[in-house]
Amino acid sequence: MKLLVIILLLISSTLQAQILNEYQQEAVENNPSVKTAYKQFEADMTRVQQVNSLPDPTLSFGYFISPVETRVGPQQARFSLTQMFPWFGTLKTKGDVATLQAEASYQRFVDQQNKVRFQVATAYFPLVELDLIQDIQQQNLQILNSWKRLATIKYENGQTSLADVLRIDLRKKEIETELSLIEDEKRPLLVTFNRLLNRPDTVTVTLTDSTYLDFNRLGKPDWTNNPQLKELSKKIDANRNQLTVIEKSGLPKIGAGIDYMIIGERTDINITDNGKNALMPMVTLSLPIFRNKYKEAQRETELRIEGLQFSTENKENALVTQFEKLKFEADREMQLQELYNVQLLEIQQIQNLLFAEFSDSGKDLDELLRIQMELLSYSLKQEKSKTRQKTKIAQIDYLMGR
Repeated sequence: MKLLVIILLLISSTLQAQILNEYQQEAVENNPSVKTAYKQFEADMTRVQQVNSLPDPTLSFGYFISPVETRVGPQQARFSLTQMFPWFGTLKTKGDVATLQAEASYQRFVDQQNKVRFQVATAYFPLVELDLIQDIQQQNLQILNSWKRLATIKYENGQTSLADVLRIDLRKKEIETELSLIEDEKRPLLVTFNRLLNRPDTVTVTLTDSTYLDFNRLGKPDWTNNPQLKELSKKIDANRNQLTVIEKSGLPKIGAGIDYMIIGERTDINITDNGKNALMPMVTLSLPIFRNKYKEAQRETELRIEGLQFSTENKENALVTQFEKLKFEADREMQLQELYNVQLLEIQQIQNLLFAEFSDSGKDLDELLRIQMELLSYSLKQEKSKTRQKTKIAQIDYLMGR
């Protein structure tokens, strides 16, 4: 029997987690902030092909207003076509830089996905909490209804006063008002949740008590999957490759081209190749003799790398600090829940004893109602503690890029 209960709890837990995962996946697919991050990644990917391309060739045309005489005739016009080539490996290195920058952009996209998953979880847990509180309040309302029936019978038999019946009515009205307020409280939370999924505010949300309490997540922190650290790493690699680009940019560029000259015929003499057009291959070499700009560009990139390294160190420190704080808070909530469980059991026993006494003699209704309110209070504290704990663990998952 015990094994069957454990199996049923495991199945229930799996189904509950699956519902939340489905909502998170829907948000990842539809949330505008995720789409924006992905479009930025796509835009950065297009730069890879841009920087891998050669510069456009240059075509020039010249017309001789006063023709220049040559042996075979006057030069009338000239066409020049030139293509410049950067130093060997420059284009590939530029492509590597653009690829790494795009990979950094992709990590921003992954981080935005994880952030939206976390936001969906933290918007979902309070809704579940309110739903459970409603159930608890409904159960208490049913208990009060049964108490009222019993108190009415006791009053009719002269075993209690009308004041006891009225006190139960007052408590019932309090719970009914609280139930109404919970419905009002749910409304903006539902809007927030549906907006995260980018869907109409009125869409129904399936609420289950998602058991998000895998305490193995609170073990040793692992930052290998954190997208923010990965992004910084890609940026550092991109800047290191940029140093190579700067170095190659300071080397000569080679150009190849041709000149085509249109030559008119000589009328004063008949010679071989009279009026024959000329074709002249050309080679161009740039002379990067002004070195300061390359040195300063290299220094700028080195400073950027140092800054990114400090940012990485600072981010790692912040992650460790956040993790330790969240781990402590999640552990604290677990200890509080264990305390609430013990208190609930003890208060339930006291309530049972008081109810038995009231059933027999019609006395101590005030104490019974007080204990009932105390039982309700601890039940609500327990649900709020679970929500806080699940939120802390969800935030730890976000920090670790799970």
